[in-house]
Amino acid sequence: MTVQRLGNQSARNDAGVTVSSRDRATMRVDYHDSTLVVPVDRGSGSYGFYIPAMPVWTDGTVVPPDVLAVLKSGIVEVMAYWNIRVEFL
Repeated sequence: MTVQRLGNQSARNDAGVTVSSRDRATMRVDYHDSTLVVPVDRGSGSYGFYIPAMPVWTDGTVVPPDVLAVLKSGIVEVMAYWNIRVEFL
């Protein structure tokens, strides 16, 4: 697992998944040229990511299941870099 810090609240894993804090209640997940905005519950040492059964990119297209698996793996890796556990809700 290789994670590169991009900024104060942004990092990218070696698969190209970038996770950034957007605001207190949402995270931004970028992959290639697409963006997914994910609501989160921030707890002490853990975040709950609310990803629907059929998530959509900000352009309205559905995230394919194989890409969603890459995104979830990337979220876990990046958040582990920040010492944050992840739960998908």
